[in-house]
Amino acid sequence: MISEAFKVSFKRATLYRANLISWILADISLYTGTFLTYWLLTSSINSIGGYFPGEIMLYISSFLLVNNVFAAFFSDAVSEYLSQVLSGKLHNMILKPRHLIMVTMLSNINFPPLITTPFLLFINIFYLRAVNGISIQYYLLIVSGAITMGFLYFTLYSFGLLGFRMQMLSDVIFQLMQVSERPDTVFPYTARNILTYIIPVFLFSAVPTRYALGKINYTTFVWALSAPVVHFVLLMIIIKVGLSNYREATH
Repeated sequence: MISEAFKVSFKRATLYRANLISWILADISLYTGTFLTYWLLTSSINSIGGYFPGEIMLYISSFLLVNNVFAAFFSDAVSEYLSQVLSGKLHNMILKPRHLIMVTMLSNINFPPLITTPFLLFINIFYLRAVNGISIQYYLLIVSGAITMGFLYFTLYSFGLLGFRMQMLSDVIFQLMQVSERPDTVFPYTARNILTYIIPVFLFSAVPTRYALGKINYTTFVWALSAPVVHFVLLMIIIKVGLSNYREATH
């Protein structure tokens, strides 16, 4: 099942190789431009939101790495899932012999960000070693953040099963992703807690970075690692409730 789904994704990605290469080059150019912009900015400013130049570069590299892992394994999957919800054809996916979310993910791996991940990882390791050295726990938080982001998208789009307007939800998601790129320290203490524990967008940037800098407590660390499980359970509940009232669209 896993190997076959991976083959389907690979064949789809390599069907138009020129398109694949152009996406890879575009991603590398985008990331290079982002790092260059922040490098120029930090070269003339002592700190941004309390983060020193090397720390803010680690912050940005953490954010981009989490987003890239998400893009590789979740972005196409959540788009396909949303398409099925909106078209009223989700029942076609439910009838497949494996778990709905698993089937959707494995059949929609996004190869351009998967291929560019080593590029981001190289830059991330450079800044990580510069501030406090490499740790397995840091990269567990990176992976956990990417998985949490994926389940968060699936959860929000699952509200479409309950009749919510998807355009409104898409706007909310876009705004939340914008927040996660900003230094967490520019927000009041209460807002930081909300954006860490309730709407956990800082799991995608601030929490891994602050762990690398030795600036988070044990509770936040445990929450960050357990967040994927919590959001997966929430996702399953919403899907179960939503499917009980779900009907195929008529055309």
